[in-house]
Amino acid sequence: MSFSDGEWEVEEEVVLMDAIEEGFEDPDEDNLRKAIEASKKEAEEEIKRKVIENINSIFGSDLSNLHKVTELQSTLNKKLSDLDSRLDVANSSAPTQLQIALNQGDEIKDGIDNLSERKLKLLDSAEKVVIEVENFSSYNSELLNDIGCVRGVTQYTVWLQLVEELNKELHTAMEGGTREEMVKCFSSIRDVDKELAGSQCHHLKKFVGDTMSYWLQLLQSKLVNELEGGLASLGWPFIQLEESRNLVDATKCMTITELQNIVKSLILVQDDRKSTEDEDLEKMQLTHPMKVLLKPLRKRFKFHFLGSKSTNNPAKPEWYTTQLVLWATLHRTFLDAHIQPVYDELELGVPARLEFGYGLVSLATEKLTLDLPLVQGDDVLLAHTIDEAIGFARDMAGQLQYSSAQPSALLPLTVGPVFSRWLNMERKFAFEKLDTVLCGEGAWESELGDGLIPRAAESFLAVLLSVTERYKFLTASQHRLQFLELQLQLLEDFRLRLVQLLRSEQEEPLQSNLCPILCTVHHLVQVLTNWGETPFFLQLEYQKCLLEELDMNGTVFDEAISNLEYLLSDMTSTITSSITYSVKARSRAYRKDVKWFSLPPSPNGVLPACCSLLQTIAFHFEAAGKMLPGNIFTKVWHSVAEEVGKFICEEVILANRFCMGGAKQLETDIKLGLLPIFGEFTSCPQAHFPVLVDCVKLLNVSAGTLILSMETLEDTASPTAASSTLKELGLTRLTVVQAVAVIQTRVDLEM
Repeated sequence: MSFSDGEWEVEEEVVLMDAIEEGFEDPDEDNLRKAIEASKKEAEEEIKRKVIENINSIFGSDLSNLHKVTELQSTLNKKLSDLDSRLDVANSSAPTQLQIALNQGDEIKDGIDNLSERKLKLLDSAEKVVIEVENFSSYNSELLNDIGCVRGVTQYTVWLQLVEELNKELHTAMEGGTREEMVKCFSSIRDVDKELAGSQCHHLKKFVGDTMSYWLQLLQSKLVNELEGGLASLGWPFIQLEESRNLVDATKCMTITELQNIVKSLILVQDDRKSTEDEDLEKMQLTHPMKVLLKPLRKRFKFHFLGSKSTNNPAKPEWYTTQLVLWATLHRTFLDAHIQPVYDELELGVPARLEFGYGLVSLATEKLTLDLPLVQGDDVLLAHTIDEAIGFARDMAGQLQYSSAQPSALLPLTVGPVFSRWLNMERKFAFEKLDTVLCGEGAWESELGDGLIPRAAESFLAVLLSVTERYKFLTASQHRLQFLELQLQLLEDFRLRLVQLLRSEQEEPLQSNLCPILCTVHHLVQVLTNWGETPFFLQLEYQKCLLEELDMNGTVFDEAISNLEYLLSDMTSTITSSITYSVKARSRAYRKDVKWFSLPPSPNGVLPACCSLLQTIAFHFEAAGKMLPGNIFTKVWHSVAEEVGKFICEEVILANRFCMGGAKQLETDIKLGLLPIFGEFTSCPQAHFPVLVDCVKLLNVSAGTLILSMETLEDTASPTAASSTLKELGLTRLTVVQAVAVIQTRVDLEM
C-alpha cells in the first residue's frame, strides 16, 4: 500500500505561510494576523478531514483490515523521514525546494520595495509639477486669457470666412452653375450649421442659420418653379383619361431625366429641421417634390368639393371619393415609372405612390370631417357616407397598396359619438341580416344542387366577412377589437339560434334539417379555423392579449370554435343514435325468431331475418354519406359499428343458445352480410368489430376444445393459465368472464 505526495501538501502550505508571515510586515498587522490564523485553522481542518478519509478508505468497516496498521505506520514513518530530509537546509549540499521558495520570496520582497520607492519619487515629482503649473497659471492668467480670446477670435473669423466663401460659391452656382453644384454648396452650408449646433456662439449660429434659410428659400423657389414648369409641360396633373389628355407641344416638354434631376435636388435640399419639428403633428412626412405634385390636385379638390360649387354636396360623398380614386388610378403609372426610381436612389423609406396616396387620403379626411356634422342627424345619409368612406379606403388599398398601417381615411369616423353610432348601425344591420339568413326561403338548401353547404352557411359567412371588410382599414387596435367583439356576438347568437332549431329536428335526423345544420356548423368551424390563422386576426389576438396582459396561446375564434364543435359532436351523436335505434328496431326477428340451437351445420347464405337488419344499415349509410361531410360520416359509421357490434354480442349471442350449425350461420351472417357493408368504407372492416369477431370465433371452436378450455377458464386459482388459453384460442379482446359467457351459450356442452 502506498500514498501519493499530494495527500499531505497542505502541511507544506502551512510552513510556507509561516515563512511569509515572518518575512512581510503589513500596515494593518492585526487584520493580517487574523487572516493568517483563520487560514491556518482551515488548513488544519482540511488536513484532519483528509486523514480521516484516508484511514476510512484503508480500514473501512471490516475489523479484519486491522492488520494494515503496521504497513500504514511504516509508510508514514518513511514519509516523515523524507520531509525531515527536505527541510534540513544546513546538511544539504544542493538547494532544496524550500530554499528555492525562500529565495524567490526574498526577490519578490525586494522588487516590491523598489516599486514602492519609485512610486514615492514619482508622486513627489508630480506634486512639484502641479505646483509649478498652478504658479505659472496664476502669474500669467491675464496673458493666457488674452491668448484664449485671440484663439477664439481666430476660429470665429475662420468660420465667418468659410461661410462667406460658401456664399460666393453658391451665388455663382445659382447664376450659371448646375443643379448638382447648387446642391453641393448648400449641403456644405448645412454641414456648417450642424457643426455649430453645440457651439456657445449664439450670434454666429444665428448668422449661419439665417444664411442657410435664405439660400434654402431661394433654392426651393427656383427648383419648385422648374418642377412646376416641367410637370405642366408633361400635362400634369392627369385629371382626364389617357386618351383625352391634352399635352403641350412635344418639343417644349421636359425630359424625364431632367425632371428626375429636379426631384432629386429638391429632396436633397429640403429642410430636415422642419420635418423633425412637425414629426408629432403629422403621421407621414411628404417630400417637397410630392407636395408640388399634389398642389394642383389639392387646388382642384378644394375648388370643387370644399367651395361654393354644387359638387360640394354632403349628401353625395361618392362624388369626391370617385374623383380621388380616379386620380390615384391616372397617376399611379407615372409615379412608379418616373418618381419611384429617384426615391430608390436616395433610399427613402416610404414609396412614392404611398406618399401620393396619403396626400389624397388627407383630402378625403378633410372633406369627411366637414361633412359628418351635417349628416349625423340622418341615419340614411350617415350610413351612406360611412359606406363611401369604407369603399374609398378599399379602393386606395387596391390602387396604391395603401395599407391600414398608414393614416386612414376612416379616422373621422372613429371620433367618440360617430364611432358609437357606426358600431350600433353595424350591429343592427348584422342582426337583421341574421334573421333573413335563417328564415329565408331555401335557407337549408345548397346553391350548388348536390353540394353540402346550405345557403344559410354561405349567407352568414358573407355577413361576417362584410363586417371584417368594413373595419379592416381602421388603424387603432381598440376600434378593431370592438368590431371583433361584434363578430363574436354574431357567432354566439347564430349558434344559439341553431340550437333552438335543432329541438324540432331530432326525430328523423336524416330526413329533417339536422344534416344541413350539421354541415353549416362543420363549414363554420373550418372557415373560422382558417380565418384565425391569418395575419389580420392573429394581430387582433396579440393586441387583445396585450390589453388584457395575457400570454398569446390561441386565436380570437377559439371559444366560438369550441362551442360549435360541441354542437357538432352532439348532432353527430344524434345521427348515430338514430341509425342504431333503427337497426335495433328491425332486429327483433333475428334476435327472437331464429332457432339458433337447431340450425343445420351447413349454412345456405345469410339468413332472411338478418337481411332486413343489414338493409337498414345500408340504406341509412347511403343517405348519411350523401348528406354529411366526409370526416363526419366517418365518425358516424365508426360509432354505428361499435354500437352494432356491442348489440349483436349482448342481444343475439348472449341472449340465445347455439348449436354448431347456429354458430356457423352466425359466422356466415357476419362475414358475408355485416362486414361487406362496412367494407365499402375501409379495407379492414373486422378491425371495427374486435369483440364480435372474437365471440364468433369462439362459438365456432369444436366442443372438445371448449370443454377443456372451460376447465382452465373456470379455475380462478390460475389467472395466468386462463389468459394463455385465450391466446391459444386466438382471442385478443375477450376477457375471461366474457369468454365463459360465450362458451356457455353452446347447447352441445350442457351436461
